[in-house]
Amino acid sequence: MADDNKTINPNNVTTGGPVEGGCAYVSFDAEPNIPTSAATDITAVSSGFENLGELSDQGWTHSVSTSVNKFKGYHGTTLLSDSSEEEHTLKLELTEVVRLSANKLRFGVAAIVTDNDEVAEIHPTAVPGQIVCIVIDELFSNGIKQRTVFPRAKINSVDDEAHQKGSLLVYGMTFDLLVDEDGAPYHQYRAKLADTVKPDVTLATLAIGSLTLTPAFHAGSDVEFYRASTTSSSDTVSATATDSEATVAIKVNGSSHTSGQSASWTSGPNVVDVTVTNGTESAEYTVIVTKS
Repeated sequence: MADDNKTINPNNVTTGGPVEGGCAYVSFDAEPNIPTSAATDITAVSSGFENLGELSDQGWTHSVSTSVNKFKGYHGTTLLSDSSEEEHTLKLELTEVVRLSANKLRFGVAAIVTDNDEVAEIHPTAVPGQIVCIVIDELFSNGIKQRTVFPRAKINSVDDEAHQKGSLLVYGMTFDLLVDEDGAPYHQYRAKLADTVKPDVTLATLAIGSLTLTPAFHAGSDVEFYRASTTSSSDTVSATATDSEATVAIKVNGSSHTSGQSASWTSGPNVVDVTVTNGTESAEYTVIVTKS
């Protein structure tokens, strides 16, 4: 087996992107139920978190600055360096400036007056001094979900708001990241998301007597429309699903039909509808049988 320490693995290289449905959340609770896993939906495990909506295309930035003391000798050479402290900050740009949670974060909970859970009035006094918990979920291109939890974030500064015709209005904020009871400014959790496999709704067989289907039928194909011609007054119509867990329903000219039984044709086009249902997924296959 190859030594992973000596082998370059492209699967370890990834890009980041937002998790579908929302990626940034905030809790204004004094003692929030902070998530400790990336495997589940945050709204399902941590009540009190509010979706901050879409971020700008800049995403988010976690910055670290370190203060270093350098001790030099008489000749000016550095004899010793010591990192004295580390400061962490978080930069966000929120694009949904009408969203209630975004305004509560930008201006402070006390500055917002609501009407039917919408922002009705804003009365800012200064940069909010509130300490909040911010959670950001992102999906790596290799299928790994990363959840970054900033348990104690406090606004350090806010960006200028450019109110220009035709330009996007955003709330840009930089947060100081304070350490929690564990002495950490943030925590990260990762989980390999299970591949989402949709239920199989293809057909294993589809036959109208001995008629030739156009295009030709192939088991497992996603082709959903076929044609056939006949001079007979009836033919056997049969269809089976690829997945044994799926169900097959057949209709001939709008009437239910049992697979393997003979169907009668009227002159001209006849419509055979075959519906495959497997859990929440379904697919419909249609055969137009023209009797001359």
